[in-house]
Amino acid sequence: MKITKYLSKLAEKRTRNVLAIIVMFACASICLGEHTITINSALTPTIDDNGNRVFPFVAGNSRNQDGTANYANIFPLDPSNNTLIIKEGAKVGQASGAHIDDGSNFGSMTGNKVIVNGGDFTGSDIAGASSFVLTNVVDANGNRVEINAGYNIRDVHGGQTSNGTASDNKVFIKNDVIIGRDVTGGCVHGNGNAEKNKVAITGATVGRSVYGGYAGNNGNAENNEVTIIGATVRGLVYGGCVGDNGDTKNNKVTINGGRVKKLVYGGYVFNDGDAKKNEVTITSATVGLNVYGGYVFGNGSAEKNEVTITSTTVDEDVFGGYVNGDGDANNNKVTINGGRIGGDVCGGFIFGDGDAKNNKVTINDGRIGGDVCGGFVKGNDKGNATGNTVTISGIPEFGDNTNLHHGLCGGIGANNESDAFTGNTLIIKETKAITVKGISNFENYEFYLPQDLKPQEPILIANDGGCSWNKGTANYTDPCPLKLSKTNITIYPKEAIEKETKYTLIRSLEGFDEISKEFKPKSTGPVVYEWDLEIVDNKDLTTTKDLVVTLAQKSIAPATEALCKGHGTGILLANDGLDCILKTMEESERLL
Repeated sequence: MKITKYLSKLAEKRTRNVLAIIVMFACASICLGEHTITINSALTPTIDDNGNRVFPFVAGNSRNQDGTANYANIFPLDPSNNTLIIKEGAKVGQASGAHIDDGSNFGSMTGNKVIVNGGDFTGSDIAGASSFVLTNVVDANGNRVEINAGYNIRDVHGGQTSNGTASDNKVFIKNDVIIGRDVTGGCVHGNGNAEKNKVAITGATVGRSVYGGYAGNNGNAENNEVTIIGATVRGLVYGGCVGDNGDTKNNKVTINGGRVKKLVYGGYVFNDGDAKKNEVTITSATVGLNVYGGYVFGNGSAEKNEVTITSTTVDEDVFGGYVNGDGDANNNKVTINGGRIGGDVCGGFIFGDGDAKNNKVTINDGRIGGDVCGGFVKGNDKGNATGNTVTISGIPEFGDNTNLHHGLCGGIGANNESDAFTGNTLIIKETKAITVKGISNFENYEFYLPQDLKPQEPILIANDGGCSWNKGTANYTDPCPLKLSKTNITIYPKEAIEKETKYTLIRSLEGFDEISKEFKPKSTGPVVYEWDLEIVDNKDLTTTKDLVVTLAQKSIAPATEALCKGHGTGILLANDGLDCILKTMEESERLL
């Protein structure tokens, strides 16, 4: 009898346990765990004053102290280390890993997560953490949003706050998800910095713009990253953006495939501040408007920014650094590795007063529809464009008339008294028959001769010759002779050249200005080449003249000879030094 009662109670206990397990796994709406809320069905909406159904705002800390869910827009629990999981079948309003309202004593939101694997967000936002507290500072740091599916999503923020710091937040969006408006890694709507935030979007569509970090008022946007792979952005892309005064530095934008309909900025300052050391790298993609490494809309400096474009179509212009007011645009770099640029390519550009110095533009293949300029100052009073370098290699193609004011240009100064010549260098690397509209304001020319260059083949062809572009205007003057006075020409042969060999360096359809008889091109390296230079009338074209060099002498450079003689005299050198000597001797013999 006792055994029968025991077995009966055991069976009853097991049944209760099984039912508990069934109930746990059959949870249709909300399952609560430690700092975790999972939603997989529609929440109960309310009716607003206009008769519209409004679904609740949910957050990882939208729970009562006893752990029960609370969707009355009250968020009493600690806004850190919460997780909100939204699954297919859910229907909610705004969703956040954690949220703080006015009246809260919490000063930070940290380590929260939102994971979205489906669901209807009814036109609302998703945030790893969000605060709209205006009375005190609240930081949003180290939060995360992952979106793998879902629809009717409006904005996405890794972490957002009214005033405070937004740092180390991350947003990952993939698959065919459509975001209706903006995506931001870290967002400060008022005062504060947006730092070290990351956004990665793969194969999705964003209806407006993407920001790595956004500092809305007085603050800095630094060290933020945006990565876009095969996605579509219908607005703009910013690595870092400052909405008022502040600096944007060390931000990165990487785009591989896909399309950005409007503009791309590595770093952007809406008012006064600096945009420095920002990077933009675009590969196999399409950009509908301009690309900027660093951009200052007001007064400030845009320096040491870099843009690299590979096999990409940019419908308009590409700038390394751009200042729309007074300031400097120095030491910026732009590299084009194939693709098509519809407009201009410029290393540093100033639309006010300031200097554009030591910028570098490199064109390795591709088609350029507009100008190629190292530095440009379009100011009213003062500004120099010096020390800039333009390098051409591969087989690039330049437009004949499309917005091509001055062809290849080292620099353009603010006015006729500015220096837009000194130290500007044009380097032509192992290519030939490069045709441009004009060439101007280069003090130095460097020609790396290709192996298959024939005597009558020009390396450069200038259809309109060249003009001295000092005044910073956008009006192109009449074609004129290409100016070579006060210039330096350096020639780098690739293989051994026989004496009396001739090469055509530049063919100018408008001819050249007078050059001094004492002017001699030079060659540097283990072998010294001595060249004779002359301007020759082209037999086939009446107004066209060719700049022709003839190899007069060649010999081992004195430094090379001294180095070679020193080898074997009993002086003990390091292995690297001996290797250097041997390589130098081999190079000298090859070039002789």
